Amino acid sequence: MCTVKRPIGVFVAIAALCLSALPVQAATPALNPNGRLLGVVPVREFAKAGHHGGGGSSNLSYHGGPTMHTNTTFAIFWGASGWDSGYQTLIERYFGDVQAAGATSSNVYYSDTQYSDTVNGNITQSSTFAGYLNDTSAYPPNGCNDRATSICLSDAQLQAEIQADMAATGWSGANPTGGESQLIFIFTPKGVGSCAGSSCAYTNYCAYHSWI
Repeated sequence: MCTVKRPIGVFVAIAALCLSALPVQAATPALNPNGRLLGVVPVREFAKAGHHGGGGSSNLSYHGGPTMHTNTTFAIFWGASGWDSGYQTLIERYFGDVQAAGATSSNVYYSDTQYSDTVNGNITQSSTFAGYLNDTSAYPPNGCNDRATSICLSDAQLQAEIQADMAATGWSGANPTGGESQLIFIFTPKGVGSCAGSSCAYTNYCAYHSWI
């Protein structure tokens, strides 16, 4: 999955059912109302074609702001049908395993601990999986056209659903003074597409992340 360090607000990762194990790459500029498309997991064909560059080999660049040192993660599964067997269980297990691994070197995010900021020091690699929501509400009318699916949700529509679910569950958002933010992942089932700016699922990405 995708992760990013943000000082304020709710991190949002949108994931289509075509998730792969490819590395997260820098995305082409595609603006949304509250920020920008920060990165994608490209579909295999798109990655092979040379889009979004190759795999990164250098350290991340620090731009002077606070980073997210710890996080609380939530998952939203939006859709009443269309899910592959075991899909949700596997994702919940992944988040739980990340929490259980803690600050050990076997944690998939252990490399994060090499980074720090000038506000809170080193990243501590502490992640808590705090829950999930099965959102069975109906999809709104199409907000985009990905040319691959009959249902296409725009970035704005996905953000709106996340905010509605936050209000319903009490998920509150960030605590910037403590260096913590909430990571909220929203997943859609097979046959449901999405677009963020000019980039769309099944063509440009399997998942993308941004913030609101």
